[in-house]
Amino acid sequence: MIENENIIIKSFEGLQYLQFKKLNELGIKHAYTLKSNGFDFSHDVPEEKYSYDILAKALNLNEGNFIKPFQTHTANVKCIENADIDLQDIDGLITNKNNLVLTSKNADCILFLFYDPVKKVIANVHSGWRGTFQKIAEKTVIKMISNYKCS
Repeated sequence: MIENENIIIKSFEGLQYLQFKKLNELGIKHAYTLKSNGFDFSHDVPEEKYSYDILAKALNLNEGNFIKPFQTHTANVKCIENADIDLQDIDGLITNKNNLVLTSKNADCILFLFYDPVKKVIANVHSGWRGTFQKIAEKTVIKMISNYKCS
């Protein structure tokens, strides 16, 4: 395990991931996976299921509750109430359900994680240049305010 004042880098069964100390203090289970041999979270690759299974074990989560959008560099943000949902062309996810696990994938884009500790609402946003240009982060915050009364 490697750490500094803000982050911790952990490893579980060969999967390396980063966590933020502040989010851990708030009780938010989270991970930013790092490049690790044998793991691939891409859609429809042989390693995908194995990768999510190991991540679920590392964080003590139910892999069936992982919400996996099909990101296409849009500014589309969706509020998630359950795991059975169509997520085509969605790059931002918001929920107040503590049993759901919001995921996003990233290569050279920006990932935002927004959290309102009072309303217990979290958002996970993938923002490439197109989403950034279309203000996906701003749209997410506005949706958190309008749909969940966040401040």
